[in-house]
This record gives sequence, C-alpha cells and structure tokens, in this order.
Amino acid sequence: MGSTGPVLIFEGIIFKMCQRMQWAYLSFRLWIGFWVALFLLIMVALDMSALVKYITRFTEESFAALIAFIFIIEAFKKIFAISKYYPVDLSWTPEAIPRHNCSCFTPMNVTDSEILAVMYDQHPLSDVPLMIKNGTSVIYSGSDMDVANFTSMRIDWESISTGRYSWDSLQYRTLCTDLNGTWTGSSCAPFYVPDVFFFSCILFIVTFSLATGLKSMRTSPFFPARVRAFIADFSVVIAITLATLTDFFVNLHTPKLQVPAEFAPTLGYKASKFSGSD
Repeated sequence: MGSTGPVLIFEGIIFKMCQRMQWAYLSFRLWIGFWVALFLLIMVALDMSALVKYITRFTEESFAALIAFIFIIEAFKKIFAISKYYPVDLSWTPEAIPRHNCSCFTPMNVTDSEILAVMYDQHPLSDVPLMIKNGTSVIYSGSDMDVANFTSMRIDWESISTGRYSWDSLQYRTLCTDLNGTWTGSSCAPFYVPDVFFFSCILFIVTFSLATGLKSMRTSPFFPARVRAFIADFSVVIAITLATLTDFFVNLHTPKLQVPAEFAPTLGYKASKFSGSD
C-alpha cells in the first residue's frame, strides 16, 4: 500500500478523535496541515534531513509491522461487527420455523390401503405415519405389519407435511414421493436463509488466501516472467475483484460500501477554519 497505509490509519484516528471530542474534522485537519508545513520548513532550513542516515531498516520495518498489525485488527473488528447487524441464531430449532404453505397431498382415486400395499412392496423398510381407526397416531414399517392390516389404517398425510419442517425433513420429503403423493404449495421449493455473517467470513478468508497465493507467483515455475510479475504486483486487486464478483453473483445481502453518485464534498466547498460541525 506504500505511503497510503500510514496516511489512511492517521486519518481514521483523527476522525474518530474528532467525533469523540465533538470537534469539526475539516477545521482540525486543516490546522494539522498548517503545523506540518511549519515543521517541514524548519527541518529544511536547519538541514535536518541529514538525520535520515540514522534511520535503520529496523526502524522502517517496525513501523511497517505496526501498520500491518493495525490493519489486521481493523479487518477482524469489521468482520465481527457484521454479526451485530446479522446475528447468528444459535438457539434455532425446527419448531421455531413458522407454518409454511406446503403440504403433501394424496393421489387421486386411490385408497390409502392400495397406496400402502404398493409402497411397502417397493420400500418394505420405510416408516410411514399411520392413523388407526380409534384415532391413535402410530408409525409402522413394512416389516411390522401384514398387508391385511392396511384396511384398518389410513396414512396421516398431515404428519408427513409437518415432518417436512423437522430434523428429518429429507426423510419426509422422500416419503411423500414414495407414497405417490404430491408436494403442493408456494413454499415447497427449497427455501434457504442466507447467512450473511458466515458468507462474509468465507469472502474474508478467500480474499486473503488468493492475495497471499498470487503474491507468491513471482517465484512460481508457471507462466512467463512478465505474467508472473504482473500477477504478483496486482495480487491484492485480483483477489478483491474475484471476491467481489463472487459476492455479486451469489447475491446475498452482505454489507456494501456506500459510494456517492458523484465525487464532491458533502458540505459543499465552504467549511469553517476555526469552528463548526462537519
């Protein structure tokens, strides 16, 4: 990131401090610029730039490590901040799902006993919720009963429809099909609740992994030297672009950067030099 990294961190710290102290950011930033200009003039007049020879590689790498550490902390803070707006429901249970408009309907012009006879002939070990004549609800498999008992029982289609929204959802969805039933309703198609937080974590990890992997392409045996150098130089840009495209095509409601329609100051070109609120 070159020199933009320290400047970005500096601007962020100044902006947060102005918010906390209720100062006007633009006015405060203006006077910081004046004081920096004054110090630079003094350093030039006294030839203090000669002191640069005392700055070692250790000093440079210490500042670079500090900046990298700050960026890493900020990245994790932002990714975990998503969970505040899109919290994960750790107490979820199938019973928490509201009733959906999807039910398993019996085939037309066929009795339950005929359906059971055909079904158990093809799937003898399948468990089917049944209703006995006295109204008792039971679950039988083909190995537990004789075909002669089918006439005294009927299929509990409502239990099959309710079972779709249980931990055994796949079993009940398959059971309805095996009984030649039909799923009917507006919510019968697979419904998925997009988990924004975990998908953001996936994008976070994928972006970092791609950027790190592409950065090492410079020493890779693949591709010509110019191609490897290009990929290594633009590894971060390529990684961000691929992750952004993935997010775009998946089309989940992940947090997006709000960019104005035009590049212009939000307060116009007039800002107080001494006071005011930004």
